Amino acid sequence: MTRPRALVPAAVCSLALLLACPGSADANAGRFSYTYVGSDGTEHGQSMSDPASKVCINIPEATEAKPAHSPDNRTDEQAFLFENFECAGTEYVLEKDTGKGTRDTKFRSVLFQN
Repeated sequence: MTRPRALVPAAVCSLALLLACPGSADANAGRFSYTYVGSDGTEHGQSMSDPASKVCINIPEATEAKPAHSPDNRTDEQAFLFENFECAGTEYVLEKDTGKGTRDTKFRSVLFQN
């Protein structure tokens, strides 16, 4: 016969282990490239390899005055570009693997997902 008092600690320990173990991260394979204007006024290229999926990524080189531009999405997920930081404002979508924007495609944050 099972003792009910012994089941409670076992259940609590099982729940604690479940919560302590990290879940699998969403993977996004490929490269996302873009251009930005540096503080010296010259253009520079930058890229992200295997960027996180389903997470808003602020473009570190972008500023309020100088957003990033000319994105090239070679990842296996769509890239949702936003004109403002924190994935706010007007949204542009670049298709996976082949999506490419022009110099007029200005953005400050990006979110990858299918």
